[in-house]
Amino acid sequence: MSFLSTAFYIDDLIKNKGANNLNYPNVTEINDIVYSDNLQEICRLDVLFDKAKLPESGLYPVVFNIHGGGWITGDKRFRRGVSLQFADAGNIVVNVNYALTPKYTYGDEVKNLFDALKWVKAHANEYKFDLNKMVITGDSAGAHLSAVTLVTLKDTNWQQKFGVEPLDINFKGAMLFCGPYDFDEFWMRFPVLDTMLKGIAGVKRKRDVKTSAYADYLNPLPAIDNTFPKTLVVMGGLDFVTNPHSRKLMRKFKELGVEYECFKAKNIFNNFHCFHLKIWMPAAKKAMKKAIDFTREVLA
Repeated sequence: MSFLSTAFYIDDLIKNKGANNLNYPNVTEINDIVYSDNLQEICRLDVLFDKAKLPESGLYPVVFNIHGGGWITGDKRFRRGVSLQFADAGNIVVNVNYALTPKYTYGDEVKNLFDALKWVKAHANEYKFDLNKMVITGDSAGAHLSAVTLVTLKDTNWQQKFGVEPLDINFKGAMLFCGPYDFDEFWMRFPVLDTMLKGIAGVKRKRDVKTSAYADYLNPLPAIDNTFPKTLVVMGGLDFVTNPHSRKLMRKFKELGVEYECFKAKNIFNNFHCFHLKIWMPAAKKAMKKAIDFTREVLA
C-alpha cells in the first residue's frame, strides 16, 4: 500500500467501531457474494435487508452503495453502518467492492460497478429487488463513481470507452456525499489530491493527465444531462476540497432543470469531508435521517 492509501485505511480503522459495529438485530446480512467471474476476490458485494419490512408489493426498494477511498483504497465493510441504517428503513442495500487504482484502472472500476448492476438485475427475483425503485449512492470517490455510473448508463460514448454493454436500469434517485465531479477544479492541483488524480488517470506525471486514456471521461459534470435523476447533494460545511464540486454540480442541475436537494452540515465538531460516516455525532445523524427520508420520497 502507498503512504496515502495507508493513511486512508488507518482513518477507516479509527472510525470503524463507532461507525460500523452497530446493533440492528433484525437486519439480515449476506456478505461477500461474488458478482463477477473476473477478479472474484475483489468483485464481491453484501446484501442487507429486514425481512419484517418487506413491502406489500413483495419487492424491496434498492439502495446501491459505492464506498469512497480516493479510488485507491476503501472497502465495503467500512460502510456497513450506513448500509444497516438504510436496510433498517425498509430498503434492501447492495454494498459493493470494486477494483482499486493504481493496481487496476479507472476503467476496471466502472466495469466492476456495471457487473454488480448486472448481478442485481439477474438476481432480482431471488432477492426481491424492485428494479423500478432504485437509488444509487456513494461518498467521496464513491459519489464520483455514482455520477459516472449514471452518465454511462445513458451515454453510448461512455459505454464504448469503458467497454460496458448497455444496461436497462433506471435509478429514481441519487445521493452524493462529498463528491468530486470536476478534476479541473483548483484544489485538485495540490499534493495528495493530485496523487489521487494521477492514480485514477493512470499516469505518473500530473502533466500527463490531460492526455491519458480516460482524460475525457474523468469529469462527469460536462456529460450530465436532464435525464439525471433527482439528487440529494450532501456537503460538509468546512469541506473546502469537494464543496466547490458540489456547488458546480448544483449549478448544472439548475441549468438543466434537474431536481435536487442539498444538506450542508453546520456542526462545528463534525463539519468536514464525509462527516456523515461518524454516525455517533449529531450532524451525521441529521444527514442520515435526511438521506433516509429522501429514499422514501423518491421511491414512493
